[in-house]
Amino acid sequence: MAGNSQADLLEAVDLQRRSTGEQVAEALREAIFDGRLAPGAHLREAALAEAFNVSRNTVRGAIQALDRDGLVTHRVHRGAFVTELEAEGIKDVYATRRLVELSALETVPTADALIPLEAALSASRAAIDAGDDAEIRDADLEFHRAVAALRGSPRLSALFAEMEAETRLSTLLVGNAHPDPERLYAEHREILELLRAGDAEKARELLGAHLSDSEAVLLEALARRQADTA
Repeated sequence: MAGNSQADLLEAVDLQRRSTGEQVAEALREAIFDGRLAPGAHLREAALAEAFNVSRNTVRGAIQALDRDGLVTHRVHRGAFVTELEAEGIKDVYATRRLVELSALETVPTADALIPLEAALSASRAAIDAGDDAEIRDADLEFHRAVAALRGSPRLSALFAEMEAETRLSTLLVGNAHPDPERLYAEHREILELLRAGDAEKARELLGAHLSDSEAVLLEALARRQADTA
């Protein structure tokens, strides 16, 4: 082994390999995001262990990972449940997103920095044309992730990443399909065009309104759901 270089050793490492617990967590995360596990669903360790053919300890670790993402809530003496966001939670998520995304537009970005936004916009157009609701949601989030990255701050990008899971969870309030994908696309395109033109101030103003509108749609959907179940 003494003659092996670090490069030789690293070539033997499978960087794609994930633990069983991580795979279970990812499967549960996908089930939550696509609505198969609805907000409020009880995550029963024994049933999940049997379904995935893994130990209960593995399932418990996966649930703990989802808890850290804000996707799972533990209730005393009852177990783990898919998080049901309340109005204050949605407001907090969007307040944090405004803090991150609007600060990223305080200066005019370079043309190269806008490439990820252009890619996200192209993906959004393709998803809308294909009628692919999951891809529409992914492209929407990718656009905003790219906006957050414009500041070039790893801390701001990390803060946005912390909000991603709860953002996706909140969108389930309006169902799998975005209520108005064409409007979503048009507003993203206008923000990008303003940035290309060097008008970061106007882009920032439009982005703020865009986020406020999204928040309002989710709060209205939550109010309707609560009224229906009252």
